[in-house]
Amino acid sequence: MENLLKNAIDYSGENNEVIKVSIKDRTNDYLISVHNNGIIDKSILNEVKKFDKFSRGHDSQKTEPVGSGLGLYITKKIVEASGGTIWLESNAKSRTTFYFTINKKVR
Repeated sequence: MENLLKNAIDYSGENNEVIKVSIKDRTNDYLISVHNNGIIDKSILNEVKKFDKFSRGHDSQKTEPVGSGLGLYITKKIVEASGGTIWLESNAKSRTTFYFTINKKVR
């Protein structure tokens, strides 16, 4: 959660002070989302969706010059190790939202 919030702040776009976090209680899990008004450039969106190691966003050097590109990769591994899933949506209309689930039943 910390990494998704930090990324939402760092990549929210100019003059954007709104980050939305929601938690939905579903039958077997919780659906958590972190939304900002930033947009992931189309040229790298599919790369970011893979949550690969050492992958950083377009213009990340300008926005956040220091970073290993491991944050989303580690976040994905933690979510999956707990039985959840993680994904994102990003476009000009709805902006960027990261979603992940946490199972109610511990493995």
